[in-house]
Amino acid sequence: MDAGVQAADANVALDIGEVLDDAGPIEGTPFSGTVRDFQSRTGVAGVRVCVYQQPEIPCTLSDQDGAYRLTVPPGDLIMIYDQGQSPIIPQLTPLIVGDESFTWNQIVVGEASSAMMFGLWGQENDPTLGSVSVTSFVSPRESDGLQGAVTRMDPASGAGPLYTANGVPSAVASVTDTNGLAAFLNVEPGEAYEASVSKEGWNCVVPSEREPASFPVVAGHLTGVTRRCTQ
Repeated sequence: MDAGVQAADANVALDIGEVLDDAGPIEGTPFSGTVRDFQSRTGVAGVRVCVYQQPEIPCTLSDQDGAYRLTVPPGDLIMIYDQGQSPIIPQLTPLIVGDESFTWNQIVVGEASSAMMFGLWGQENDPTLGSVSVTSFVSPRESDGLQGAVTRMDPASGAGPLYTANGVPSAVASVTDTNGLAAFLNVEPGEAYEASVSKEGWNCVVPSEREPASFPVVAGHLTGVTRRCTQ
């Protein structure tokens, strides 16, 4: 775990569901959502939600239904969903937050699920490297993933793209499943990776009103980004 994450520990809520909304910056944006498990899609309690490498911003924990809220400064920032009282893989989510209330529903991967997924993809997890997930969705229904697409990352690093088949990690799948997910494992840490998604007849772009064009990769963390696709 890096120093930026450790420094935020002092501001973590002590009880599941406790929120530090009133303790946030005087000038800030209400930020809320629900944390759900990758496999079950049920809410995950006790996930720590912070602004990455900004320890002066109080964190919070998701409640029994996975719901959370806190106040964040507007602008480009990276949210981190981390182990508070729940054994999940630390996940980074780069976002662009404006002055109006912002809702973000986060999918997280448990430690046991992560080990299973690495194994099914024929990989061993190297803790000195990071991972990336790219989810392409059909606009305007973000619940619908784009099936049959190819995902690329620049610069190329690690193992990937890796896809699922019928929702299960597959070492032989060559395009996205109905969930629109592509994974890149054991990626070299870096500050400015980019991802693209392509499928004939479709145009997939960064949802620029809420996500930056590039994203970081951090050792021991999963960075999650999305791409919006239209015909």
